[in-house]
Amino acid sequence: MKNNAFKAFTLAEVLITLSILGIIAAITIGSIIPRYQERVRIVRLKKAYAILTNSYEMAQSAYGPITSWWQSSDVSVAKYDKNKGGNVAIHYASDAEEIAKMLYYGISYEEKEIPSYRSKYMGKFSDNNPEIGKPTAEKTAVYITKDGIKLPKTLWIGNKACNTNKGGKATNVCGDIHIDVNGAKGPNIIGVDIFNFYVTPDGFVPIGGRGQTERPLTTYCDYNGTIQYNGYGCTAWALEKGNQDYLRKKVNW
Repeated sequence: MKNNAFKAFTLAEVLITLSILGIIAAITIGSIIPRYQERVRIVRLKKAYAILTNSYEMAQSAYGPITSWWQSSDVSVAKYDKNKGGNVAIHYASDAEEIAKMLYYGISYEEKEIPSYRSKYMGKFSDNNPEIGKPTAEKTAVYITKDGIKLPKTLWIGNKACNTNKGGKATNVCGDIHIDVNGAKGPNIIGVDIFNFYVTPDGFVPIGGRGQTERPLTTYCDYNGTIQYNGYGCTAWALEKGNQDYLRKKVNW
């Protein structure tokens, strides 16, 4: 008479199998989640860029060229920065808030007060301040769009004549602007969820584009970099290539 019984797995074999499956799942999920987060950031960046570009075009149609927006004669003021231990030049005209509102023409946003923080630079830069990127007890007023994108309340103004040449398509630069695609959430790292643009009479130019000589991609978008302002040069790559591969390897045009 045949014995049709089959041999079952032992408890040890089951546990070993489950352990292996758990390790595989952890490795797989660990690589999938960051890539998914990157895709979300890229989608939000492209949407924000499109919204800002459209609002800027409408603003210039309504108010004339940006070079005619300035009302005050001052360009910079000294402001105490406790993180830098003294007075630093802050290039904001006294009418910078009004100009920012003009720049966001047609955008639906709400003014909110959020905990202040110093944005982190990408890579391994450190200025011996472990509190960088962490919220503080102080509050700062920002604009948050209905999509959760954080816009600065003031525009950085470096040249009211808008004739600074940064190379490539970044000619006739007036100043620059940054956006945080995660709003008030983290990680608050330049080049990761914070992106920078030059403001020109012709529109917003992503920093780090081909031919730019100030804060170029290869120097200011280095995942292993140690220099200050690292991450500023990542915006053009993220928009054009649609990825953040620079977070894992060196990239070049």
